[in-house]
Amino acid sequence: MASEFGFELIQVLSGQTVLLTAVSAKPDLIVLDLSFPDADGRDLLAQLKADARTRDIPVLIWSGHGDSESRSRIALKLGAEDYIEKSDARLLMRKIERVMLRIQAKPAA
Repeated sequence: MASEFGFELIQVLSGQTVLLTAVSAKPDLIVLDLSFPDADGRDLLAQLKADARTRDIPVLIWSGHGDSESRSRIALKLGAEDYIEKSDARLLMRKIERVMLRIQAKPAA
């Protein structure tokens, strides 16, 4: 789905679909919630970073549940690029832009 921000969005609603979609679609960036009906986002992040097919995909955590400071530390330890509270959509867009600019600036391998 195209967005008003100039990039394609793929929305998934289950933890299993996150992993399958990351492998099949190979997105430039994943914005990951920590809560899914069938999975914990921290477990998903750990699985994404452990899999050679997905470990280099930058992941931004966008969540608003519980103690954000401890969740932020855990997410960053597991390999997330950053943690953004759901209440701050503008900050999320700035972080996405920053990661995408960094990806575009990388020399081709």
